[in-house]
Amino acid sequence: MSEIGVLPFGWVLASAPTAPPVPELDDSHDEARLLAPIGLDVLERSGTAVFTTLCIAPTKARLETPTVKKPMLTRSRCAGIGTLGLEDMVESYLRWSLAESATIIAEIRRRQITGVLDGCSKITSSV
Repeated sequence: MSEIGVLPFGWVLASAPTAPPVPELDDSHDEARLLAPIGLDVLERSGTAVFTTLCIAPTKARLETPTVKKPMLTRSRCAGIGTLGLEDMVESYLRWSLAESATIIAEIRRRQITGVLDGCSKITSSV
């Protein structure tokens, strides 16, 4: 449930922050994750509903910056299978940067992931 009503949500794991949200049946992950809406109709909901996200994390975590593999970016607006385009990268960044956090550990992890994604986009834009 969100402030704009009932939304179907999926998970985005901190180890793969640029992945699209997927329905997750297994809740046994020991890492931070983002709850993000999936399958939204843009005409029915506002375009910003995609960024109605919540970061959750375990109650105990190591606070060093997570190791995230730099995504393979293409020189296109949208990506194909296994790559990211500019829109995909920006959408991932906004999902993480605009997320609310359930705990202080989740907030720390959310900021770390946002920093990693921001660093990836800076490296890409200089190429």
